This record gives sequence, structure tokens and C-alpha cells, in this order.
Amino acid sequence: AASDVYKRQCIRREERMKLKHSVMVSLMGRQADRFHEYQPARELRERLDMVQRVRGVNGIEIVYPGDFKDLDETISLVRAAGLPVSAVNLNVKSAKKWQPGSFTATDPALRADAVADLKIAMDLAAELGAWMVTCCPLIDGHNYSFQADYLKQWRWLEQGIAQAARYRSDVRISLEYKLNESRNYVVLGDMGRTLFLCERLGLDNVGVTMDVGHALVAKETPAEAMCLAAEAGRLFYVHFNDNGREWDWDMLPGSVNLWDLIE
Repeated sequence: AASDVYKRQCIRREERMKLKHSVMVSLMGRQADRFHEYQPARELRERLDMVQRVRGVNGIEIVYPGDFKDLDETISLVRAAGLPVSAVNLNVKSAKKWQPGSFTATDPALRADAVADLKIAMDLAAELGAWMVTCCPLIDGHNYSFQADYLKQWRWLEQGIAQAARYRSDVRISLEYKLNESRNYVVLGDMGRTLFLCERLGLDNVGVTMDVGHALVAKETPAEAMCLAAEAGRLFYVHFNDNGREWDWDMLPGSVNLWDLIE
């Protein structure tokens, strides 16, 4: 009997340790910088078809609201694709209304809108069986000295994330940090500040998405930062990509910093 228990424990551990790779569906659509367009815009159906042809893919990450022009249609298309959803990615930065900020906007109506969108994304994550929302609040921060009240910004961020996290304790909120872009200084700029926020909130369903490229730009050692998040029980999700540690180029993983990726 003891041997059977041990075998079951080993099987469960192997399942936990197994890496599962998903593809962000939006990356199959329009990609452009300030000078050139590298891929054309594509409808969700076509992007899902492209993902299915990727070798080794275990699932997809889908973006709200961009990929949800029609909620019912998107849910139907995703289910028909037959790939599990790893996370719903909440975008609270691209729409014009977010230009002054999202969770830390001085306008309380905008902050309320950001929380409302996060709650919708959480409901969609549950509907699609993902049970996780990942969000990179890039529009929250500052560009100049004396532009922002840092304590107010931080408290607004705490309040907004906490409100959403308490809305559905069964859905995880995974916060992705980044040093800069679109603000010169983003509120959640590195692993330390993101873990500090998680500990301040003390909510089990709030954790970290570690983007390897963002860790490189923040001059972190990705493996070390990942270990700290795991030790804190807050490592929910990882985005893999690469760059030269100076800008978030989203290059192929290991194409520049091979040893960092292996480590």
C-alpha cells in the first residue's frame, strides 16, 4: 500500500513538473513597429487555424477584448479549435480611453472600467476552463518627475487588483511586469515590486507572469527571478521570448541569450 501511494505521488509530481506550451493567438495576426508591418491583420478563425499547425503546441492564450468582438462566436471558435486555453490576456492599454492610465488613472471612472474589464476577463477564463487571467498594466506609471503621486498610484493599483481578486477567488490573476513601455517608468517594473504587491494583498489567487524578455530588460537573471517567484508561491505563468537586454524585441526564445534560457 505504501508503494502504491508513493507511485501515485510520483505521477502527480511528474504532471506538475511537465511544461505545457501555449501560443498567444494575437501573435499570428498583425505585427508592426513604427516603420514596417511584418504580418497582416487576420481574423480569429484564421489565427486559430495557424496555431493548430504549430508543432508541440498544448494550448492557446487569447486576448480580451481584442479577440472577443462577439463573445459567443469567440467561445464557439475556441472550443471548435480543440486546444485548451491557458489564460485570458487582459489588454488595458491599447484603447484610446486608457491613455491617462487604467488601474492607476486619476479618473475614478477609468479605474472602475479597468476593474470591470478584469472581472469580465475572469468570467471568460472560467467559461473557457483556463481559470487564469494574465495582465500587464503597461499604461500605469509615469514619464516625468512630479507627474504622478506615487503613493496614490500604488494604493489605487492595490485596491483595483484586490477588488477583482475577491470577485472570483477561483480564478487566478497573474500580473506581468515590465520596466518601461508605454510609460518611461511602469508601476510594476520588476519582479521585486510585483512580488511586493502580491504580499501586500495577501490573496492566494494573485501572482506573477514572468516574461523572460521583460526580465532581461530589467537586468534581472531570469532563472533567479523565476526562483524567487516560485519560492513565494506566486509563479503562475511564463512568457518566453528574447532580446539584447535593451528593448523588448520579442525575438525567438534562446536566439540571443541561449544560456539564460537553458538555465
